[in-house]
Amino acid sequence: MSHYHINLNTGVEEQLTFPFKTTLSLKPLLDFWQDIPDTYKKDQTRRLIFKIIGDKIKGNKALLQPITDKAILEENAGLIDLLLQVVFPASAKDTHLGAAITPYQLEPFFVSPALQKMVGEKMEKMHFDKAAIKHKLLHAYSIILERCYNVSLTIEQPMVVTLPDQETGLSHYYKVVSDSKFIKVKPIGELKRLSQSDIDYLTSNLDNLDIWQEYLPFDAFEFQGFAVANLIDITEQETLSSLKYLLLNNNALQDEQNRKELQTQIQTLFNLPDIQFGLSIFSPQFKRFVFLGECQSLLFHQLEGNVCPYNIGAGKLFEQFYQENKPLILSDLTTPKQRKTLPEFMQQQISEQNIKSLVVAPLTCEEQFVGMLEIASSNTNALNNRHLLKIADLLPLFSIAIERNLDAMDARIQGIIKEECTAIHPTVEWRFTEAAMRFLDKQSKGQSAEMEGIVFENVYPLFGASDVRGSSTKRNEAIQADLIEHLTLAKNVLLRASEHQALPIFNEIRFKIDNHIKHIQKSLSSGDETAIFDFLQREIEPLFEDFKTNDAPLLAAAMDAYQNAIDKQLGVLYHKRKEFEDSLTKINEEIGAYIEQQQHKAQTMFPHYFEKYRTDGVEYNVYIGDSLVNNRTFRYIYLKNLRLWQLMTTCEVARIAEELRHELPIPLETTHLILVHSTPMAIRFRADEKQFDVDGAYNIRYEIIKKRIDKAYIRGTKERLTQPRKIAIVYSQTKDAYEYLEYIAYLKSINYITDEVEELELERLQGVRGLKAIRITVNIPNAYVPQPIEAKKSSNQPPSNGSTNAKADVMENNGVESIEHAIDQILNQSPNLR
Repeated sequence: MSHYHINLNTGVEEQLTFPFKTTLSLKPLLDFWQDIPDTYKKDQTRRLIFKIIGDKIKGNKALLQPITDKAILEENAGLIDLLLQVVFPASAKDTHLGAAITPYQLEPFFVSPALQKMVGEKMEKMHFDKAAIKHKLLHAYSIILERCYNVSLTIEQPMVVTLPDQETGLSHYYKVVSDSKFIKVKPIGELKRLSQSDIDYLTSNLDNLDIWQEYLPFDAFEFQGFAVANLIDITEQETLSSLKYLLLNNNALQDEQNRKELQTQIQTLFNLPDIQFGLSIFSPQFKRFVFLGECQSLLFHQLEGNVCPYNIGAGKLFEQFYQENKPLILSDLTTPKQRKTLPEFMQQQISEQNIKSLVVAPLTCEEQFVGMLEIASSNTNALNNRHLLKIADLLPLFSIAIERNLDAMDARIQGIIKEECTAIHPTVEWRFTEAAMRFLDKQSKGQSAEMEGIVFENVYPLFGASDVRGSSTKRNEAIQADLIEHLTLAKNVLLRASEHQALPIFNEIRFKIDNHIKHIQKSLSSGDETAIFDFLQREIEPLFEDFKTNDAPLLAAAMDAYQNAIDKQLGVLYHKRKEFEDSLTKINEEIGAYIEQQQHKAQTMFPHYFEKYRTDGVEYNVYIGDSLVNNRTFRYIYLKNLRLWQLMTTCEVARIAEELRHELPIPLETTHLILVHSTPMAIRFRADEKQFDVDGAYNIRYEIIKKRIDKAYIRGTKERLTQPRKIAIVYSQTKDAYEYLEYIAYLKSINYITDEVEELELERLQGVRGLKAIRITVNIPNAYVPQPIEAKKSSNQPPSNGSTNAKADVMENNGVESIEHAIDQILNQSPNLR
């Protein structure tokens, strides 16, 4: 028998009614019963029972013929129910959702008690979409091929029906699993012969039912018998899938129709028709609550624009969210005890909206609080702890939606408008060209068109980061120094003014200045900078116009010193901060330019996708794999080649950063990290953000590690993994360690690194465990290299005393002219890597 496996996803016009002739017949079931006694030849009791039933069947000629009169079914209802026990067991009558129907028609002659209770006698309450009707037609053709031509054609697309819940009126979703073994196909007239080429032609044209009708006309076949349809409840899966789809919409939280659909789906998920939902959205960047579009808060309107919840009496509630990070569930708000757990303004909202049970759940992204999901019901105990699992399913979906909307809002605020077509990396440009051509082709034919998704399967990721160590601390120190200098210059002006004219107000202002300086020397808070600038502009600088009228040379000199120190464009003192920003920019530019230069050379070894980001340092992603290229064949050796290139390039980056440190206004230190991931993954182009991102829930773990690994600590210590002049290679699989140790052995032989090799275990990160690392020390000319901590050193080789050879000498003395040459050498010397 030939077999064809078809995944049905076509766009043909569906028939509104089933075009083949169908006739209800119980003969296939009666034949089945008459054959049963032969299977129990040794069991005389069962054989006798089945023989008695078989004799009843033989004596009922009406049931042996096609049934067109419903009266026959009613007259033989008891016998038919008995015969159907082989299909619908009596033991499952209260739970089994199923029906026996005329082939491909919604005309049941038997409905299981559980299904009948759900829909009554009106099966037309079932709603089949057009795709389901098309599915029925192709399923009929598959039976024709199987029964008449001995060809198996598998149609893969589950049919889903929607039924209203009798009590709540909410829609429930059921997957229909059909059984067609009691359907017989009867050719009308002579059966048309089909050649193998005819069959191949048909199975390759599932999107053109006119072709099928030409070869297998509707009037050439009749379907007799009945079909069995069993329903499996998939409401929760379908609802979560619908919510995910709705929340991935760019306007998920801003469209009124979308909000209504979200509420309907949440009601369906909880099977509670009266519940409402709301969202309170908090921007970590702006440290305030914001309200976007239509999905507004039910209870927290007063939070809009408030930086601190304590301002409105919600402090304790938010402390619970921050510390415990778990939902607040109040099942009976009619009790004073539960109402008192809420701030007064919330108690008022609850009374006004008749809320009697409530869930408020914190939403987080990357360990940052981004808002709250609120679900409320007007019935007591409607929401309680038994809903925790469903709430847990909702939180990640809404967190992602909020994150996306906050990013969009941030983009609008900053005025960053990206063009619809941005520069595409040359390696993957071919794939975008293909998609664009198909898009234009559909448009030219007048068809509805949208850009298809761009996904690359089975690619290997490489990630590297060179970050400025303690950049946040250094930036704060620069701000502190500038503020103190600014205040000191202002204080000096007031001292000179007091010498010329002793006014008590000058002493009071100097007292304020001293308090500001003491506070800043102790710590710097987020609002201090703005507060001090406001103080200077409000209380100090307006006095200068009066001071200019005084004939006081020392006062004039102090004012000149103040004004000369102020940056003319920014209007503030900008000395140390400029030194910090200049130092950081210099590091980013030098490192970024070198990595960019080297990756262009690496492209000639094998094409790969590369993207670079500038933060307080430089990070980059690399993806390599067969699906990224259309004119080359990927082999695993190219991945090993790229890993060695990355390691050698990072050594050079460490040298550049160390040499640059002595030239900077502020000698910032850099740390370097490589993340190894051996499992191939899929990446998808996110059209809304014009960049690639990992695809699939499993691959999200890789992104989580990338974001958190630079803050990892060595297990059992308080030492950070990333350290200046060292490279941390993070991995989770032992085979990766063996591979990199071979690279390290080679790099030691050419004095790229010292003999110090540390094999380390890392403390558990949130959501990530089992990570390990190899840490190596880069051989930097004329650099002081701290002695290693022996307790962490697992290599048997002695610590290096450091090499002072310059890079050119290191390369020349070992016959290494370039990174490319070095890679070629190690691959020749280490056959295992191939």
